[in-house]
Amino acid sequence: GRASNVGNSGGAHDGLATRTNGVPSNGPPAPEQVHDRPRVLLAEDEPLTRALLQDWLTERDFDVIAFEDGAQARSFLSAFAERGAWPVIDLVFTDLAMPELGGMELLRYIHSVRPQTPVVLMTAFADLASRAEASELGAAAYLEKPIDLEQLTAVTTAVLQAPGARDCGPGWRQPAREQ
Repeated sequence: GRASNVGNSGGAHDGLATRTNGVPSNGPPAPEQVHDRPRVLLAEDEPLTRALLQDWLTERDFDVIAFEDGAQARSFLSAFAERGAWPVIDLVFTDLAMPELGGMELLRYIHSVRPQTPVVLMTAFADLASRAEASELGAAAYLEKPIDLEQLTAVTTAVLQAPGARDCGPGWRQPAREQ
């Protein structure tokens, strides 16, 4: 599997360049690092859906870090967490059902380390039990596939403009600095 840092001109302008296995190649950025574009982590095992979401987000000037499954995304995040840092991630989109590590498990991991990171779960197999569990775990949203682009726009806008978010540009937010 591999990670791709889509829409990142130059690739390493902020210390988040990645190798093909998703592990940072030049170490984590300083926690206080300010980024100029909102950054989205995308975990989606279906190649066409992943490519469509990457394109949609990139066209809207998001910096996208995409992974083929939840295990790769967790490995990427763990590489930072083990160093006492956390990458600047403004929003996470994750598929619910993926091999090795699903979206619910990724949501649990992210919120155990960085509870303020908004996570949006996406699924083609929506049911009341998973919707309730996602809500209990603090998911920012639960979207059913096929993804409706108007709903995706509304959710993305609402999450990035949530009260309490620190602005790093119009409509964007930067996670709070670690103390």
